[in-house]
Amino acid sequence: MLFRDSENERLSNMSTDNWNADPADLIEAVRAQSPRTIKELRTLVGYPSLAFDGYDQKPGIDCAEEVQRMLQDAGVKNAEVRDIGGKLPLVWAEIPGPAGAPTVLLYAHYDIQPAPVAEQGWETDPFQMTQKADGRWYGRGAADDKNGIVSHLAALRTLGLREDGTAPLTIKICFEGEEEWVSALDPYVATNPEMFKADIYLVSDDGGMEVGKPTIGTAMRGTVALTVTVRTIKQALHSGLFGGATPDALVAFLLMMSSCYGENGSTQIPGLEGAEYPGIDYPADLLREQASLLEGVDFAGVGSLSSRLWSHPSLSVIGLDKMPSIQGSSNIVIPEVSAALSLRFQPGFTGRQALDALEAHLKAHVPFGAQLEIVETHESSPFSFAPSECFLTAARHAFELAFGHPLQIKASGGSIPLMTELQKIAPDADFLIFGSADAQFSKIHGGNESVDPAELERTTVAETLFLQKLAQG
Repeated sequence: MLFRDSENERLSNMSTDNWNADPADLIEAVRAQSPRTIKELRTLVGYPSLAFDGYDQKPGIDCAEEVQRMLQDAGVKNAEVRDIGGKLPLVWAEIPGPAGAPTVLLYAHYDIQPAPVAEQGWETDPFQMTQKADGRWYGRGAADDKNGIVSHLAALRTLGLREDGTAPLTIKICFEGEEEWVSALDPYVATNPEMFKADIYLVSDDGGMEVGKPTIGTAMRGTVALTVTVRTIKQALHSGLFGGATPDALVAFLLMMSSCYGENGSTQIPGLEGAEYPGIDYPADLLREQASLLEGVDFAGVGSLSSRLWSHPSLSVIGLDKMPSIQGSSNIVIPEVSAALSLRFQPGFTGRQALDALEAHLKAHVPFGAQLEIVETHESSPFSFAPSECFLTAARHAFELAFGHPLQIKASGGSIPLMTELQKIAPDADFLIFGSADAQFSKIHGGNESVDPAELERTTVAETLFLQKLAQG
């Protein structure tokens, strides 16, 4: 059996080499240190590490330094906090392996989304991780994505490093501080390709559709965003004297937007046609529960639910400005409206193609000859890869042993822009996209975000077994 300390919280990890241990012993070792894993997650959740404008950056820098200390405690002595030209730094380390051994890169991010308590309906302090009666741990970042960091740490501690600080694999560690913001890491990777090259990338920033069902991803939609401003008249006018003949900017905007949707509200932008997803379908009852659809409300779009979520485009209005509030409203023709639009789109297109198609469609469908101003604000391309057979064999072995269920392979409607940059520098690499942020209950980006400790433990077991399998060849 693997050695554990008297508190049963962690392995003796500085000099222990467990890469050839029996898988059953590794599983027991991960479970034995779960209390330490939760303790580390609680510590990280305590930092409001936001890279967004208007927030204090010091907690984020402090969080990065805490992550560095945790890596060093796990035996990774060369862990560093590196300024890469953004708001929050990168936490980076490299564990050398023998010549010819595979190189793996472990990725997660320590930055988070904002957590306005009243607006999002938080029932606990978002920056004090709290366990509720359902057994889940609640706090901002508990699921997205500080659990990915502690999962990587636990896997490294379980397997251990050799006396000289090496491992059977070359392991690069990349913990980002701006994934939720406009990241400086993407261009940094492009200008430092050798630093980030790997044979396999372990991206712990995802999760399964249901608790207890192991899932990895092979594709993600891209995202583009822009701000549109529609103008029709120079100033607000009396709606009795001028309404009916004078074009209202809000009406013009609504008519323009309505042209972007077809049957049952499906997004239809010429040149960005979707396709049916060829893999598993999303269970309707599960999605209804996860999305908290109100009574009587049906799903939007056409085709299988998986296709609507993963392989069809989806256009959203995510912000609306220059509008009177209801309380301050009066009988006027509105002169000007601004809106933020976000378009998710499937693999097969670049971000540039998506922007061009959306802009061309909006310009062709703005009514009344209204003035339309467009400002591009974000562009990231979709990601997909075809996993190698040996990669799938190792992944199935690890996850099925850890979870006791067959491994599911799916796509994602979300985006991680870094993935396409990594694929550019390592086009033949495999990507293990996984995590413990289950879609069923985690509520990432919203109020009462949480993680299931059992799911975190199973995910850590799977990662540990996967790394061992890679080392054994």
